Amino acid sequence: LGATTVSDLKYVEGADGTANGAISNLGPAEYLETIDAMSGTPANFEITGNTSRTITTWIKTSATQNGAVPNPKTQREIVNMGTADNFKKFTLMLIQNKVRNDIKAGGHSTPAQLFLNDDEWHFLAVVYYKDPADVNDNGTSTIYVDGVVKGSCNFTSTQVINTGAAPLLIGNQITAPMTAKDRGFEGAIDDVRVYDSALTAGNIQSMYDEFLNTTFTGLGGNNVWNNSSNWNNGVPNSSKNASIPAGMNPEIGATTAAAVNDLTVDSSATLKINSGGTLIVSGTSTGEVTYNRNLSTINWYLV
Repeated sequence: LGATTVSDLKYVEGADGTANGAISNLGPAEYLETIDAMSGTPANFEITGNTSRTITTWIKTSATQNGAVPNPKTQREIVNMGTADNFKKFTLMLIQNKVRNDIKAGGHSTPAQLFLNDDEWHFLAVVYYKDPADVNDNGTSTIYVDGVVKGSCNFTSTQVINTGAAPLLIGNQITAPMTAKDRGFEGAIDDVRVYDSALTAGNIQSMYDEFLNTTFTGLGGNNVWNNSSNWNNGVPNSSKNASIPAGMNPEIGATTAAAVNDLTVDSSATLKINSGGTLIVSGTSTGEVTYNRNLSTINWYLV
């Protein structure tokens, strides 16, 4: 991927807890695009015709973006295939707190998903299925939010989608003739995946569930909680479930503010919080946690 000239592109913690694993702060006309590895010039993304396809990604937005309250009517592009011409585009975007798939000469949107601007990571997917053996099948688009179907549309047009005339863009949309539109995504984007097949509902749910669970492995060579190498799917956060299996002994350091959704500590494992460290469990907690607290004076304390 290459990038336009970006004044303040930021790399932020990803959905899986990886440091600098996601991009944020794209300006109105800024984007990432596919480039040719040899020449370094923009390269068309060749999923053409009515080929079935799937786009998945994680996004995080809030009520204020880049220091301002975004216009709720602004179309914020996440992933764009093709140009803005009819029958030459396939996009995934947000508009008025709705997730939208622009396709062919139109598209469809989900009902308003007001929780999307809660400054937490959410999983989006759009699946387009066209039966190659059925000439009467005009294609079906289905939108998922956090693994759940939120909108579906059966198209009636027999026109062929042709999205092979432009690079794939992340964070914006292209219009003819190949100029950036004022639709830079206001928020963070992580783990964009594009498939030339239609993933099933089970595939989408599995991807969502897998991303939200992480297990302490200790493969980082120490017991440090916020060492991503110690987890099989990134350091836990407030929306991710964490498991501490038997024999593992992670420690939350004195300066670590740990967060997790559901926490499961095996009866043969230990989880220790050193004095000064914190652990916030948003969901449920199973198992024992040892919390060491240094009391520096002889005053009374409420425990």
